[in-house]
Amino acid sequence: MQKFYDFIENDFNEQVLINEKEFIKTALESKLGINNKNVKDLKFKIKSHIKKSPQLSNYDVDDLINKAIDCIIVRSLFLKSVTRQGKSEKLQKKFIEESTNGEIILKILPKSGDNSYRINHDGYIEKGIKKNKLKSLDTKITYKGIDYFGIHKLTHNYGCGEYTSGGGQDNQQNDAILNGVDVYHDKHLLIVVLDGSYYHTPLKNEQTKIHLLKMENKNKQVIITDSLHIMEDIEKYLNNNNING
Repeated sequence: MQKFYDFIENDFNEQVLINEKEFIKTALESKLGINNKNVKDLKFKIKSHIKKSPQLSNYDVDDLINKAIDCIIVRSLFLKSVTRQGKSEKLQKKFIEESTNGEIILKILPKSGDNSYRINHDGYIEKGIKKNKLKSLDTKITYKGIDYFGIHKLTHNYGCGEYTSGGGQDNQQNDAILNGVDVYHDKHLLIVVLDGSYYHTPLKNEQTKIHLLKMENKNKQVIITDSLHIMEDIEKYLNNNNING
């Protein structure tokens, strides 16, 4: 079975190529004098970059657009960031549904509004509540006719292999785990899906972060897992609790 690591690396490389093609198309439209939204956004981005970079003060926007068309190094400065395109939950959904042959279905939930779900300060799930509550829930997960709720995190060094820990990513871990596990008491099982090199790179003690988090989790209403093992871990939960899914 394909590992999630390989899956997201392949998607990353494909998205880089898509972003490059989109950039070149927009840049060529700019040269032709077309002034659509994409061209305006690109010019604004390049203009902002010039203001922040004194070494580029002798260039204007059109100069850099022309150079970027021909030079991948210049072009890379202005491409859309793949890691900021909000694809993590969609990638996890696609991988989980394909790898389980559709036995697990994920519905991505809205972050706000009447159809959003959050964990309140008492550890219970509420629908359509304000953002000042603890944690929004990312997905509704259906397996064998039973619905669960999911929190999803994907923290990954694309193209770099192992992950070097950093403060921002440590905060992501705390956001996903501490605010989800410590206070959660709802009747619905909460599934925390942690993917990427941050959670799977061995530490000095040769244990991964996800393994340590699983060991530390004492809440029976919470499963900590990843996209590759989610069905296996739900099955363990069902068997341990004598639930017939």
